[in-house]
Amino acid sequence: CTKCSAPDTRVKTGSAKGHDDTSKIFSDVKAGKWYQKAIDYNYTHKFVSGMSKTEFGVDSQITRGQFITILARIAGVDTSNNNVTTKFSDVKTGKFFTNAIKWASENKIVNGISETEFKPDTPIQRQQLCVMIVNFAKHQKIELKAVETAISFKDATAIGNYAKEAVKICQMADIVNGYANGTGFDFKPANTASRAEAAQILYKFHKDFVA
Repeated sequence: CTKCSAPDTRVKTGSAKGHDDTSKIFSDVKAGKWYQKAIDYNYTHKFVSGMSKTEFGVDSQITRGQFITILARIAGVDTSNNNVTTKFSDVKTGKFFTNAIKWASENKIVNGISETEFKPDTPIQRQQLCVMIVNFAKHQKIELKAVETAISFKDATAIGNYAKEAVKICQMADIVNGYANGTGFDFKPANTASRAEAAQILYKFHKDFVA
């Protein structure tokens, strides 16, 4: 999900049957890279577009506004009408994310950074991302079944109390993973995610639990 208006130019020679080959659409999506299948999938389903007509923004950090807009699209919310207002002073009418944030806030899928601020242009943290996914799943009555054993992350104390359960659920559902550190795994909760990483997470979530 982006604020650009990339053309709906479909190329049906993608890495997966029936999916668009985004390496032929965006110059920064390299064929065969770990992220291509996920980007192809999200683009085909019209959950995401590019940062411009020729670039996806593989290494760009995904923002809170972008991520919640993707979830709204997955839910089938019409995100085109942004002539609405929200309770957040920094979410202006007419932005690409306005309607999505209004919907998500009213349905308890997401909270702001404070009662009056959402910070839509701030890169989303990994722990925030997990909370949004879990809240979205609850709203959509989707069961995130555990398929992996729980990992005791070495940096578990760094995970915010508000996010601990969501991180555990997403990890056990194999939606997110940790980072090997030689003696175990770190979660790095405050780290932000690139658009390629977010595409991979959303691909696994949608393919395994929504589609």
